[in-house]
Amino acid sequence: MFIGEVEIHEASIEARTLARDTSSVDTLGGMKRWFWMLDAFVVISFAVIGSDVHGFTYRLVGILRVLGPFLIALAGGIVLLRVWRNPLSLFNGFALGGITLTAGMLMRGYLWNEGTPRPFMLVSAAWFVGLMVGWRVIAIGFVWFTNRSWNVDPRA
Repeated sequence: MFIGEVEIHEASIEARTLARDTSSVDTLGGMKRWFWMLDAFVVISFAVIGSDVHGFTYRLVGILRVLGPFLIALAGGIVLLRVWRNPLSLFNGFALGGITLTAGMLMRGYLWNEGTPRPFMLVSAAWFVGLMVGWRVIAIGFVWFTNRSWNVDPRA
């Protein structure tokens, strides 16, 4: 009789572990579908806020002039790094921010014939790297927190 109870208890532990594992897969699977929207939001918000601060308020041409090279650089970085494989990787956040900054500044300077003053580069670097890494840190914390087992069985 006691052996049967142990087997049932072990089976319930396995079921809880399996449920936790599949929930993390679902969370990460969902992340893989929308991670690029957060990175794009970082770039778009940079262009919109910067355009507003510098007087291009609500002029679509001014916003697109700032947005274009960085959005193209972001898309290239996503493909180059294959970020969809591990969207929560902090390395991907740092690298994607660096690629977006570097390639975006090069395109802005040489293809768009716009200036790239040093303060603009510093603000861009802080914005892109800070937010592309920042949302990943928050998402990692959220996934960790939701996958914790708060109903610990004292008999286990």
